[in-house]
Amino acid sequence: MALLEFFAVFVWGCIFVLVAASWSSPLFKDSYGYDSAWYSTVGRAILSGYVPYKDLFDLKGPAFFFYEALGQLFIKGRHGVFLIQCISAGASAVLLHRIAKNYLSRSLSWVVLLLFYFPYIYLLWGGNTTEELFMPLNFAAIWMGLRFLGAEEAADRASLRLDACLMGLFAGVFIYSKITSGAPLFAVILAVSTGLVRKKRLRELLECALFFLLGIALVSLPIFAYFIFRGALRDMIHCVFVLGLKRSTDYYISFSMEWERNLLICPVSLLVAVLLGKYTAGDAKLKALRYLILISAPVIYLLLHLGSAYTYYFITVLPLWGLDLILVLRVFTGEFKALTGSRGGIAKFVGSIILMLLVMIFYFDPVRHKIIENIELVLYETDSDYVKAARETFSLIPEWERDRIYNIESGFKFYEINKILPNNKYSVNIPYFLHLDGDARVEFMELLIKNSPKWIVTEGLDIIDIPEFQEYMFRNYTIVAENDYGLLYRRNER
Repeated sequence: MALLEFFAVFVWGCIFVLVAASWSSPLFKDSYGYDSAWYSTVGRAILSGYVPYKDLFDLKGPAFFFYEALGQLFIKGRHGVFLIQCISAGASAVLLHRIAKNYLSRSLSWVVLLLFYFPYIYLLWGGNTTEELFMPLNFAAIWMGLRFLGAEEAADRASLRLDACLMGLFAGVFIYSKITSGAPLFAVILAVSTGLVRKKRLRELLECALFFLLGIALVSLPIFAYFIFRGALRDMIHCVFVLGLKRSTDYYISFSMEWERNLLICPVSLLVAVLLGKYTAGDAKLKALRYLILISAPVIYLLLHLGSAYTYYFITVLPLWGLDLILVLRVFTGEFKALTGSRGGIAKFVGSIILMLLVMIFYFDPVRHKIIENIELVLYETDSDYVKAARETFSLIPEWERDRIYNIESGFKFYEINKILPNNKYSVNIPYFLHLDGDARVEFMELLIKNSPKWIVTEGLDIIDIPEFQEYMFRNYTIVAENDYGLLYRRNER
């Protein structure tokens, strides 16, 4: 029975990806997401010998691109992405269900899964992001953290060391991918650390810190070795850490109420945990769950004010939403008489319900629009004209000259649609990357002049605000084709 249930929960996660991940699911023909297509392209490129940051400029960490390469190793293109999404979504579902069953009945654990995925439909965007793919690491850390915090007896040192090392491994993955995606993990680390301090187990805390660093080292060493042997360590550090830190405080997308509304789960979780505190005091496991929520809500809220507030960015809040659902259902079903036995209890009961409904109401309209959009993608194949135009543009270039194509702001989709790899280091997000890094701006022009590509494919060059670039294009290239996809330039014959 347990194995059958495990399989059913895992499949549930895969079904969610199938119906919601519009940029990779087989249900959505010719639907390519800009970011998703680029990530899988880098994965294919790694398998072909390209070195991230040295051959292809980006700011995402190498661990993320290596995971993309794993999917491309088995299946090239969108379906390789779908494979790793299913693995991650299935693992996340299993871990959340496992956590829920420690507090709730089997049926209510399924209710948690259903409600958990409601905001996820919208936040997933089109799929294939660090927040989505590495969510299982956050849930695994939460499971370990709750096991420690809710234990009646003190955990043995061997278990603490193992958990600390595993959390170090998880932290290493986030450090070498996108550190804000690990906000729930870092909240767990803080909760466990403060728990050890409160129990005056300072020696174990020091040991855990050392094993945590060991876990990070186990991720760091192979990554450093990979880039050292390929002469690209400096490139990796510059892109991932120097520019990554700069980007996290650059605020390309400015603060807005939309940003704050997408973080609504954080203050709601905090308030619900405060309201229901009295009804968790007699249960060590429930008390631990509430404590973790109280720690996680402000940590996640603060960390998610770093970076750019794209929709998928807030997937990182969802593990907290899952914990909140578990707490509310457990208190409402286990402490219902105590809750409704006094005016104060009734007020807290009603207040908690209103707060949870606020979250559902906020996400209702975005989720409805996302469902309609996905249905239209399936029924009407709304992206098919774009894909057809991109293939037509590519077909105009002679096969023997396709190694002389530069894709400059051509849309990340171009590579996946035509099953090719980039010939130029700077090919995506050029305006922003050149704004962020002055050295990249210089190298971009140097490589363009040095390589003098025969063909340039683009969706539009006006957004590249570099006078010398615009002058170079005007003097050396002519538009030879234009369609719904974009523009094709050919170098002028001398």
